[in-house]
Amino acid sequence: MICKRATISHSGNALDYCEKGGELLHANGVHGNAKEINKQFKEVQDRKPNIKHKSVHAIISLNPKDRKLNKGELIDISEKYAKEHGFDRNQYAVYLHEDKAHRHLHIVANRIGLDLSLIHI
Repeated sequence: MICKRATISHSGNALDYCEKGGELLHANGVHGNAKEINKQFKEVQDRKPNIKHKSVHAIISLNPKDRKLNKGELIDISEKYAKEHGFDRNQYAVYLHEDKAHRHLHIVANRIGLDLSLIHI
């Protein structure tokens, strides 16, 4: 696996991209389509207006040998990633993309927790 992540200021754009090219695989603390998820992120983010990069966009590129992983196993990978990077209790959405030669996961997470804590990436 190869992982990339960056803080972003516009989670709506990232969520739209993820939804257009993939399937919502798992969500934590949010539900609905990309627009609805972004609205739920924003309800929390608006409580911390001084933070510029309010979200995280992570991409987990899977090894081609991992094509046999089922959706439950992919969800486990995303949950472990969230826990290791400190946003397992924050709002996040996981999308599966199979539009390239390799499967990959996109995770868009709110950096601001429901308790208004901020995860540092």
